[in-house]
Amino acid sequence: MDNCKYCGQELQANWIVCPHCRTRIFDERYKPNDTLYLTHDGDPDKNIGGILLIVGVPLFLFSLIMLISNLYWMSYHFLNMVIEVYMT
Repeated sequence: MDNCKYCGQELQANWIVCPHCRTRIFDERYKPNDTLYLTHDGDPDKNIGGILLIVGVPLFLFSLIMLISNLYWMSYHFLNMVIEVYMT
């Protein structure tokens, strides 16, 4: 076990940020190919989660609008069909 260089908090082996003082711990144990976070080039500071959020939210909203629109038109045609059957 290691201790934080700044506050002296005891650190577990898999921590890369001190939970007490929020200091990032750089260590040779964490190599760029470690998959700790969804990152670009293994650097936690260049998190691609923001890019996924920027792309994912508009796609989700677009698909939600399309779903509501399709449900509206399907119900409209279904009601027209029911009215047509009752009118004849």
